[in-house]
Amino acid sequence: MIKLSKRGAFLFLLVSQSVFAETNTNPFQDFYSADGTVVQVEQVVLENGRTQISYKSFDGEQVNGQISYPASNSDKHPVLIALHAMGRSYPRWWNAEINGSPTITQANKIAQMAHENGYAVMALDARYHGSRKLVDKPLQLIMGNMKSGAPELYLDMVQNSIRDYKLLLNWITEQPQFKGMPIHVVGYSMGAQMSLLLAAADQRIEKMMIIVPPNVDEKMEYVSPINAAQFIKHQNVLLLSSNQDQYSSQSEFSELFNAMPTKSKLQIVFDADHILPANYPDVLPFWFE
Repeated sequence: MIKLSKRGAFLFLLVSQSVFAETNTNPFQDFYSADGTVVQVEQVVLENGRTQISYKSFDGEQVNGQISYPASNSDKHPVLIALHAMGRSYPRWWNAEINGSPTITQANKIAQMAHENGYAVMALDARYHGSRKLVDKPLQLIMGNMKSGAPELYLDMVQNSIRDYKLLLNWITEQPQFKGMPIHVVGYSMGAQMSLLLAAADQRIEKMMIIVPPNVDEKMEYVSPINAAQFIKHQNVLLLSSNQDQYSSQSEFSELFNAMPTKSKLQIVFDADHILPANYPDVLPFWFE
């Protein structure tokens, strides 16, 4: 155990251990299959090395997001796909505040750290978030329905957002500046949940940072992190959790960590609730090395 300041965190460095036997089938790969489809991505170059992107997903829905490049002369870049928390949107990965509302997840600091280490950073709006909000399907309705036993909209939101990202992965691997380069993911809360699902479904994800993923009942099948965990066999995983989280207990975080058979994993536990201390990115530089 390493103790930091009261305002900082305390960390448990847990030794990884495989708890699942090898299996020949991975239902997540089939469930989230994108059939090799490569989408036509429209790009609008912005300032500060940023490019706005959009494309039509498998069902005709428009997906919106952004790519930013590091300040380097390299013509090839590793990729960090960043998945936002519930109620947030992709600009949070680049902005310390939006319309006076601070980015309390510190997502922008992680993206900046990625740039300093040569990564291109990509993020999309999840369904029913940001530029994809629908007046008749607000998050309050979606989550209220799920809690009352009608999870259809929630399942649609998570599952089809994963399929949107699968199509983005197909596009990434065809671009000369990314072809053959490592693809990593980072996600906060719902974004961490979706990062796990995406990594379970797609072996092109080599490394993942999952930050306070919520516990979702395993009966929710293909949106439950604990169900996806057993298929995280080869990726390098960093799990950031907390000891007072409102959406997952310490034992549930530990169960999730232990359920991932990969031998390359580390859990860091912060003295915090679902919103980690503002300085938590200070412990992350090693992850980008």
